[in-house]
Amino acid sequence: MNRVAATGYLTAEYEAQATDSQMDDTRLAAAYSAVIDSALRKLGIAEAAIATADVGEEDSPAYMALLDYYALRRFARLYATRVNVSVGGALSTNRAQAFDQTKKLADEAAALCAALGYPVDAAGTNAEMSLGFLNLDFLEPESEISEF
Repeated sequence: MNRVAATGYLTAEYEAQATDSQMDDTRLAAAYSAVIDSALRKLGIAEAAIATADVGEEDSPAYMALLDYYALRRFARLYATRVNVSVGGALSTNRAQAFDQTKKLADEAAALCAALGYPVDAAGTNAEMSLGFLNLDFLEPESEISEF
């Protein structure tokens, strides 16, 4: 699957979200390009080869799952600022239903990515990190504070 096919997939799959987001064609093309770049990076494609990379058939399911995850995450960010307001006895607001549903779909896509061997969630991304303790008190005086 090449970049043109990936863009076609995203355009067809997220047509309703793109219309709802009211992004113009230039911003939408830039957003889809960033989504494709993120997915290719996660697949391990070298930075220099991202612009012309083709994904083989064996990696296509993972590539499509990564495309879904990164696109849904981008749309969730757009929807995060939208709220529903109701006026009754007390004024109340809550996040828009579009955000809630998009977040659920992004979580499902993240689970599929992890199942295909490409974890994208915080736990999977930072699995190689560990906590430790580093003592930087080597400049502290050992006897008298008056030395400094």
